[in-house]
Amino acid sequence: MRKLNLLTVAAFASLLAWMAPVSPAAAWRSHPSVTARQTAEPAGPETGTGQMERAFTGKIEKRKGKYVLHDTSAQVTYRLTDQPEARRFNGYHVKVIGTLDTTTNTIHVSKIQLILSGNAGAS
Repeated sequence: MRKLNLLTVAAFASLLAWMAPVSPAAAWRSHPSVTARQTAEPAGPETGTGQMERAFTGKIEKRKGKYVLHDTSAQVTYRLTDQPEARRFNGYHVKVIGTLDTTTNTIHVSKIQLILSGNAGAS
């Protein structure tokens, strides 16, 4: 019985000795994926140009071979930078997230979302 207790104590002591050199703080600092996630996250909704992203709503339409966002309430039409994504929503009422270049009236698209309502896709 005493031999078994000494063996258990020895195994436990070696386990502690093996774990002791690695403190949780040292493991956290040296873990590459944690560092990568921290530096890859955006600081906020600001873009590289210093402009804030905002939401634009309207209907995606094709005009002169290009997809645009037509804001029916303000009667304004915006050009869209992401043409393949805009094509997927042609004819639908959407919310476009992006930054507006006021000199060209172009939205630099980050995301397009379908607005689910009774008139989505209606002409």
